[in-house]
Parts: sequence; C-alpha cells; structure tokens
Amino acid sequence: MRGGALVGTSDARGMIPVQLAGAAGETVELEAACPSGHRSPDKALRVVLRPLVDRARKPEYHVACPPLLRSLVVSVRAQNGPGLPVKYLGREIARTDAAGAAHALLKVMPEETVTVTLDTSAPEHASLMPQNPELKLTMPARDDVVLFDQTFTRPQTARKPKRERPRKGPQRL
Repeated sequence: MRGGALVGTSDARGMIPVQLAGAAGETVELEAACPSGHRSPDKALRVVLRPLVDRARKPEYHVACPPLLRSLVVSVRAQNGPGLPVKYLGREIARTDAAGAAHALLKVMPEETVTVTLDTSAPEHASLMPQNPELKLTMPARDDVVLFDQTFTRPQTARKPKRERPRKGPQRL
C-alpha cells in the first residue's frame, strides 16, 4: 500500500510488480500488510525513485512476513523411562515408548518460554530419579528441533549380606 491505497497483491511466487511515478530522488514509503497468521513489518519500505537505466533489470525490494507461530519439535530420549507422559502446559503431548523415546510438534510464538516435563507422578514411576524433570527454553524466531535427553535411575534396594557357609574339608589354623 502507498498512502493507504492498495498498489498490488502478491502472486503465487510472492512477487508484486509495482510501477511508481514521481520525481527522481523522491522517497516513497510502501507499507506491507501480511496475510493472517503472519507478522507485518513494523516499518514502511522506503524506496528512492530513480530512472531505469536498463528496462530489463528492474530493482527488487524484499519484505519478510514471518509466521506468528513457529514449529518446535521436541525429541525425547528418556533412558530407563518407558511409558512416561511428556507434558506441555499441563497436558500430555506424547508418551515415551518402550525404549524411552518420544517426539512432539509444538506451535510456539517466538521469544515465548517453553517448559516440557517428563511426568513421573504415576505410582509405577514413583521410584524414578529425578522426579518430573523439565526442559526449559526460549523459542527462537525460527523453526527448531531440540533434544530432551534424560537418564533416570532407580534407588538400589539394600541387599542382605551373604551368610558365610562353613568350609568343608581341612581348615588352616
């Protein structure tokens, strides 16, 4: 848009051919309105008008419309942690398999804090240590893949000491 008036709409390639008229050296401000689900630029695009030297080579200006939500893949490797719920915002988004592996796709706003928890609150997981470990990160302004690598241990039960059996045969004095 120029001065609130529509000058073009992008095609399937994201291109908008625009013809601007004005005096050489004049600065024109163009505003981009991005589609729903994408963030429009905060500042207008400033174009300085110049006569074309070569009509076959037209100037190009780039405007970015980043998505409001970015994709975050959380890959879980929970050693000694089969069947654990993977939780985000209090709800289960995945569950580890028999090998302790899981993955989940989250849609997150850039700069948002993400906390993913391996839920050990069920009675069958009560002996796992550590309890309810968390992965905490700040979502970057790009799609990302993170690894939540957690090793669990179980407390070892005290073993009864072996009772020594009397030796058979001759004994040394």
